[in-house]
Amino acid sequence: MNLIRNYWKTILVTLIIMILTFGSFSGLEDMPKVTFWDKIVHFLMYLTLTLVVMFEHHQDKINRNKRLVFILLCLVFPFILGIVTEILQPVFMKERFTDIYDSLSNTIGILTGWGIFTVFKKMF
Repeated sequence: MNLIRNYWKTILVTLIIMILTFGSFSGLEDMPKVTFWDKIVHFLMYLTLTLVVMFEHHQDKINRNKRLVFILLCLVFPFILGIVTEILQPVFMKERFTDIYDSLSNTIGILTGWGIFTVFKKMF
């Protein structure tokens, strides 16, 4: 139960990412096409997830100083989530496909979030 209480924001952001990834957005094809818009969205989703999970991990007094927990939770979890959702998209949605550039955008978002948090963590 502590996990849910300590990481509820991470769980919420993860659910939002899942909804955005697997949700049906019919009618969006009428919107104007913006080059690389979806890559920016991927970057922002995983930047947000990484910042939230790192902030919550930093607030978690029990696990704060455990380096392995930090690496698994704050870096590996977002990376694996991004890879798994990319692989599963075409399985559940025929109009979607796996895109290596989406995964790259996710990874850049994760690394940027890690960098931002590392610079500003003393403020928390």
